[in-house]
Amino acid sequence: MKITALKSRPNLVQGKRCAKRYGLFEKLIIELEQHELPIEIITTLNSEITHLNSLKDTDKAISKDVKRVQYKLLKSLEKELKLVPINHYRNMWLALGMSLGLSFGTVFATSIQNYAFIGVGMPIGMAIGIALGTKKDKEVKESGRQLGIELF
Repeated sequence: MKITALKSRPNLVQGKRCAKRYGLFEKLIIELEQHELPIEIITTLNSEITHLNSLKDTDKAISKDVKRVQYKLLKSLEKELKLVPINHYRNMWLALGMSLGLSFGTVFATSIQNYAFIGVGMPIGMAIGIALGTKKDKEVKESGRQLGIELF
């Protein structure tokens, strides 16, 4: 089964967030055409693309729906096929590392009773998160489960 083509929208204002998001979604669809996808995912994607193609060129509606469809698609690809975009795990672990680092900073600031040091743990956690996420991304790339596009 073939993925439905996304409607070209030259009326979207170039440089705006909506046009960038729409362009990235087009690239994602082109990248997905190179992979063997289950029929269920293709059917769901085709129905969502048909809905997107039926929308008028109003920036807010398109941007909101493209974001929703892209998020839904990426979650199903990750869950069912273990396919992820470039730097997916790095970005995910960066946020987790920052939150854990903030907890560490709070404990550290409380232990020395100087709350000026509450933010000390954030860069440490961020560095650890980036390192762990980059390692996981490297493993995914070596196993061939990485899409050839960076979305975020």
